[in-house]
Amino acid sequence: MQVKTVKTRTEETLEVTLRAKASAICPLTGIVDVYTVEVSYTPKPGRALEAYSFAEFLESFQDKKILQEELTAEIARKLCATGAVERVEVR
Repeated sequence: MQVKTVKTRTEETLEVTLRAKASAICPLTGIVDVYTVEVSYTPKPGRALEAYSFAEFLESFQDKKILQEELTAEIARKLCATGAVERVEVR
């Protein structure tokens, strides 16, 4: 699952914050971990991440065995791969 991007009408530099719930399976305990993921990013001029697909993207982790640190890094990596962000921070 990939996060979709959209064209925007603004060329100004701004910071966008997206917040959504996510869950994944802890590979050490097998217990479902639930997270509130907050992503702050600076979009490239005229581009942005589509918020609905961001939430769907996070849902794709629900059956995946992954540590929280790995999940954070994977989210950042995949958002950068969209080509729509200049800077991203995942919390």
